[in-house]
Amino acid sequence: MILKLTTSYKIRSIILLLSAALAVWFFIMAANRFAIRPKADENSVSTQFNPGSMTVDVESSRPFLFSIATVAGSGINGIDAVFNVVGPIKLRQTQEIASSSTETTFTSLIKTTNRFSYTIVSQREELPSTVSIPFDVECTDAGQATVELDRERSQFLGTAAGNIFGIDATNTLSVDCGGVGTFGAAAPATASFEKAVQSALVGQPLNYRLLLNPSGVTGVSAFNLNLKFDPNIVEVVEVAEPAVGVIAPPLPANAGPAGSACTTDDDCPSLCLDTSQPGCQMKCVGGVCQPATTGGGGGGGTNPTPTGNTGGGGDDDSSTFVKVKNDVDPTAGTIQLAYVVKAEDNQLPHAVMIEIVLKGKKNGSGKLEFLTAQMTGDVDDSDYNVSKTDAQYSFGEQGGGDDGGDPKTINLNLKLRLQGIVTKPKTKSSIPVKVGLGDGGLTEATYQTGNFTPDANGIWSGSVTFEVPPGDGYKVLIKPPHHLQKRVCDADPDEQDNLGYYNCDQGNIELEEGDNNFDFTGAAILVGDLPEQDGIVNARDRVQCSEDIGLTAQDALERSDVNYDGGINQIDCSAILYSMTIRYDEK
Repeated sequence: MILKLTTSYKIRSIILLLSAALAVWFFIMAANRFAIRPKADENSVSTQFNPGSMTVDVESSRPFLFSIATVAGSGINGIDAVFNVVGPIKLRQTQEIASSSTETTFTSLIKTTNRFSYTIVSQREELPSTVSIPFDVECTDAGQATVELDRERSQFLGTAAGNIFGIDATNTLSVDCGGVGTFGAAAPATASFEKAVQSALVGQPLNYRLLLNPSGVTGVSAFNLNLKFDPNIVEVVEVAEPAVGVIAPPLPANAGPAGSACTTDDDCPSLCLDTSQPGCQMKCVGGVCQPATTGGGGGGGTNPTPTGNTGGGGDDDSSTFVKVKNDVDPTAGTIQLAYVVKAEDNQLPHAVMIEIVLKGKKNGSGKLEFLTAQMTGDVDDSDYNVSKTDAQYSFGEQGGGDDGGDPKTINLNLKLRLQGIVTKPKTKSSIPVKVGLGDGGLTEATYQTGNFTPDANGIWSGSVTFEVPPGDGYKVLIKPPHHLQKRVCDADPDEQDNLGYYNCDQGNIELEEGDNNFDFTGAAILVGDLPEQDGIVNARDRVQCSEDIGLTAQDALERSDVNYDGGINQIDCSAILYSMTIRYDEK
């Protein structure tokens, strides 16, 4: 039988064949150009899993970064990363790839369970020297797992001799699925700020020195920091490139790097241990700190080059910080810093310093807060157990102002909707709900507890009272007795038919002295964090509910009857299972 093809079918077939042919041609050309060249006279790349170890619940996932770095001036234009994956885990790569070049486009060629290949489309001078690929690792069962880069089968292509980079030895990602983890046994390190508590007038800068310090004589090979600030109160003026070593002398009250405000030269200390180096002497010129010219003249000169203890290398700065990410998001109020250190093991820095300059936009106070702080180095498992200490800021105006100011009595009258309750409950005429206020210039969230009562449609109403300054930029935190804490940033939240999936970041709620009425029923509060509450919905809660099915004892009902209908059944446990997609209290 001979089938007659329609014209549209023929056209679609030709397009598909041409697309397939082009894809094959493109891959063959890339292979001929890069992969078939001999591996001779190679430059090398260093690679890093960050973090190097983690704990993941079964049927859950956590992110990690796989970073690739070469020397400055070299560029990467092809990646074929093959991983040896052992244990009950799966790798996924779905998020945007970051690099040191803003003009880079990554095109995916291959994605399998353990092989990820990309080509990079850029001009030679715009090729990135560092690439950071975000992955998620999912645990499919309990047990130990590892991920290693297969250096024999992987290839990184670019401006190296012969177009193929050599691959330095790398660390291994260790994953503890469903266990207690290895972080507690890791070497200690600190992430903190020098002059952590500061205040200034609105419009004036505050200069913070962020310090990363591993314990003992170990060094830092990479770090990944995520910080948060209140963008309603603060703007970030500068985030400097990292410098090696613990810098002396300590900062005076108004001291800062080049470009900071000053009154005298004493407000502009050198950022170098050896102040005789060119560009290391600082002067106050026209109210601004500037590098002095060689010989102590005012103005001009070059930027100072900080030096310090470099991990076995004396005072020689043999480390190079290769930027993966240095981004400030002024809308979300976040700072993301990720760097890889290009150095021999015995030259890894013992400490890292980063200058951060903030400026107040209006009256208020808050924290420059670590959301995450990960450091790797020459320690077992490559990960440090990082202890974080946040910085605090406070800005005010002479004579006071309308924003901020003295605390006033603020009454919150709230309407809430709880998952799984659509009529008046049989067994609960009221429940205690913990309500918090955050952002809005507060240095930390403050909480009050109020009794909430249901109506015929299962909507809960109640009130709490706070003593805080009136103003805008607040968020409300809501924690019922069987539920995950919900963060609400908007006066009229809307989850758009996605139960429990309303999400927000910065507070945007304005509070007035006296009564403030808010209907938060547009953001359902998910159930599942059973007493005793620990801020997470996990297997403990699910198993507890399953064990309580059919029980009528009061203690069991208080624990697992999450819809307050007087019984414990699969409806309660299914609601908990749904909430495991969210899992954690929102802060």
